[in-house]
Amino acid sequence: MRQIAESYGQDDLKFARSYVRMRAKTRGPLAIAAELAARGVDRRLIETALAAYPETEQVQNAERMAVRMYGRVQGGEGDRADRIGARLARRGFPASIVRAACRAALDDPSD
Repeated sequence: MRQIAESYGQDDLKFARSYVRMRAKTRGPLAIAAELAARGVDRRLIETALAAYPETEQVQNAERMAVRMYGRVQGGEGDRADRIGARLARRGFPASIVRAACRAALDDPSD
């Protein structure tokens, strides 16, 4: 990691890490990676920065969003799960995390 930071500049890596922290609450790693790439950040720096966004945190963030969305989305249980899943996928979460978050939203006792 140190070698990557030295070859691309500490500022680029610092920016990428900061960006990941800032966007992680509402975006998945796929969306964050695309946003960073659109800003010209090198792919290796993106991967290094995303390493600080572990899957457990991704699942927690996606579940939190899914539970919030569940009350606002109309339709039957299956239709709600499909719509919520589509929204989470558009926010850049991988399919496995989307499925886990939808299950958590449907199983949430607070609705």
